[in-house]
Amino acid sequence: SCCVRDADTGSPVAWAIVRADGSIGALFTLPEHRQQGHASKVVLGLCTRLQRRGMPIFCDIVTGNAASEAFFHKLGFRHGEAVSGVKLGCGTSGVIGEPPKEL
Repeated sequence: SCCVRDADTGSPVAWAIVRADGSIGALFTLPEHRQQGHASKVVLGLCTRLQRRGMPIFCDIVTGNAASEAFFHKLGFRHGEAVSGVKLGCGTSGVIGEPPKEL
C-alpha cells in the first residue's frame, strides 16, 4: 500500500493498495484534498515499487467508471485485456502499454 499524509496531522489523505492479484486498486483521496496531485503521487509510487520488483503494472476499473479510466490514462496506463470490467496496464512482463513517463 501507499499513502500521502497531511503535513500537519500526519493522517492519510490519499491511498491505494496492491491487491493479491497484483493490481493497483482501492484508490481514494479525501474530498477536501482532491485536485492536488495526491492520487497521482500514490499511484506512481506503487508503479515504481512494482517496476523495481519486476512485476507487471496494471489496475482493474469497474466498467463505466469514466473518471477512473481518464485518471489512469492521464498517468500513461493503456487498455489491456479485459477480464471483468476494464483492465488497464503499463509496464513490464508482457503487459500491454508503456510505463508512465514519471517513472
